[in-house]
Amino acid sequence: MNQLFILLISLSSLFANSQNGFSIRDIQAIPLGVYHTQKKQDTYSTGGLHLGIDIGFKILKQDLRIQYNTGSEFAILGSGNDKYSSLNLLYEISPDLLNWMEINVYGGAGVQQQSFIRFPSTEINNSYFNSCIGTRFIFLHRNRISIGIQLQGEFNYDNSTYLFSTVLRYNLKNSTLK
Repeated sequence: MNQLFILLISLSSLFANSQNGFSIRDIQAIPLGVYHTQKKQDTYSTGGLHLGIDIGFKILKQDLRIQYNTGSEFAILGSGNDKYSSLNLLYEISPDLLNWMEINVYGGAGVQQQSFIRFPSTEINNSYFNSCIGTRFIFLHRNRISIGIQLQGEFNYDNSTYLFSTVLRYNLKNSTLK
């Protein structure tokens, strides 16, 4: 999945230089967050720390994002064996509600991969197609660098994953020129 994400970033940057209807707007780091996964079929749940990156771009005046998240179980003693990663394509809208804070609402679809140890010697790896919804609250959005918080949910037939994270955004153009 990591190779697919790198390929998508490379293709999008090449695409940006070749067509008029495409532009990369910002790069967003998700430096610290927590996640919680609850399986629907049984009472198994896990959680931990996660981080991620996403790239915002505009195609024919539509705001889209490619987002990659990865996380693992937080363990102070021993090793954290539960982990997940997801790659999502998101459609984003930004309603103008407050002039001191930017609010982004987004939804989309993607692929989620989970790995966990169910019994002492059995590792289980699952991949799912999932739907994703979320909201982001960005502060200091008048400069090239913005900070904020993000709430997101990823859902599929087997589990639900909830993310709460910080956001550090670098705008490629000064956002006062909206």
